[in-house]
Amino acid sequence: LIWYTYTDSQDALWMATNAGIARVEIPRPLSYFNEQKGLRGIVYSVVRSQGILYAATSRGVFYLDERNTEGIMFKKIAGIASQSWHLLDIGNSLLVATNTGVYEIKNFAANQITERLTYYLHSLNKDFSIILSGLRNGITLLNKNRGKWKATGRIQVVDEATMNIIEDKKGSLWMGTKYTGVLHINYSIQTIENEQRFIVDHTEKFDTTNGDRKSTRLN
Repeated sequence: LIWYTYTDSQDALWMATNAGIARVEIPRPLSYFNEQKGLRGIVYSVVRSQGILYAATSRGVFYLDERNTEGIMFKKIAGIASQSWHLLDIGNSLLVATNTGVYEIKNFAANQITERLTYYLHSLNKDFSIILSGLRNGITLLNKNRGKWKATGRIQVVDEATMNIIEDKKGSLWMGTKYTGVLHINYSIQTIENEQRFIVDHTEKFDTTNGDRKSTRLN
């Protein structure tokens, strides 16, 4: 079972599976990494950050140590023992969504930012400093101030378990929920009291209730 695919800067395809991760170099042969290579648990997300490949699994977060004298092996990031769902590369560090909250990984060390179960992380195209974190019951906004991440509020119109978030070319957000369909949000970033604020302009909900689309105008 393949949970996630990721294409790195070298055009290699990485596939997260129930039993490890696979790397495909087209037209080169397939490489496969599993517990024998140090990678434990079901793999949910894979990303390369600052040249290092990371994998989020049901057993935590692992990174690929290509300089290991005993051969290429995965090593575990200390400080994250819970199920890890999603990785987000933010340039000089890496954020990970887990069952016990959001962590920042920097220099192979983990620092906990929040303590609530988080499924997914998304950096806004309109303001990369604002991170959306998909929770069991909605979305929290994260912002970095003076070198420290903190939760700065919630998107009030979202109260479902949010499993993934994408942003289209028009700047709209599409959010996949666990049980209640898809949410579509148009938003803007406004400066209020010298701070950048996330403002919801319009929401639509798509589900299978009577085969209809539900749309709600908020302003």
